[in-house]
Amino acid sequence: MTGDSFRNARLGRYPAVIREGSGVPLLLCHSHAVAKARSLVAAHAVDGRPLALIGAMDMRYFVSSPADVVRDLLDATGWGNEARIDVVGCSAGGHTALLSGALLSLALPAAVVSITVVSPIVAMWPPLGGIRAPKHEMILARIETRGKKARAHLHRYGDAAAWIAKAAAAAEGRFSVNVLYPTPNERDVAQAMLLAGIPGVELFGAPIKNHRLLPLFAPPQSDNHLIQILQKRLSDMPEDTRSQEAVRLAGAVLALRRTYPQITELLEAGDAPMQITPSSPALPLPGA
Repeated sequence: MTGDSFRNARLGRYPAVIREGSGVPLLLCHSHAVAKARSLVAAHAVDGRPLALIGAMDMRYFVSSPADVVRDLLDATGWGNEARIDVVGCSAGGHTALLSGALLSLALPAAVVSITVVSPIVAMWPPLGGIRAPKHEMILARIETRGKKARAHLHRYGDAAAWIAKAAAAAEGRFSVNVLYPTPNERDVAQAMLLAGIPGVELFGAPIKNHRLLPLFAPPQSDNHLIQILQKRLSDMPEDTRSQEAVRLAGAVLALRRTYPQITELLEAGDAPMQITPSSPALPLPGA
């Protein structure tokens, strides 16, 4: 594809696209393949920061070691001396983001690595949180046909929570993970809970059924209105707790929207268009 500012790269055996820029580098782990996600991401520019785009669907069969992917990413981008790297992903891209962010932190012990994931798959294998969807089961079956290396990579890297725990233990506070997930969705809750209790991990449960939490990113955008919506959705909680949770969750959502404008459009090509506009300068999520 031509007409955008990306250049092609190979990370292990997977395609990726990279864009130069200024500011904090962003690794965007899309749920789809790079070929499908590239034009959408290029159209929104992501505020001019250095950007690398990888696709969970390109990487789903574990034919390359995720550690090799991160090594090639650092070689291709020159991010090895960066003070901070942000990583974002949703759904299947959430697993890619968690694993890649943890491996980046372990590879760059002096860097601050901040991961933000929405409704992530945490454990591809073993399926500790259950089989996330029929596609998850199909992917596992197909990996069995890809040979010993693919199976070995899956068994070593399939549980992102284990790698998040390793990175958190080694990073001495320079590593953070923010997880947004829908509390009415039992499968997403089961996945998110695999990360509970790991230092540096903040869980933000949203009372929205949508797997991608799209209603939280739709207008209106005022802080107070979002808090009011969340308070109503949290009506089963005691009033004092409900208010605290609404403020906490609203803060996470607003920070994510301000840090990554058009975030849901970038993460999920083909969904209903979001009307999110660039807002204030980038803000860290709570705990970042």
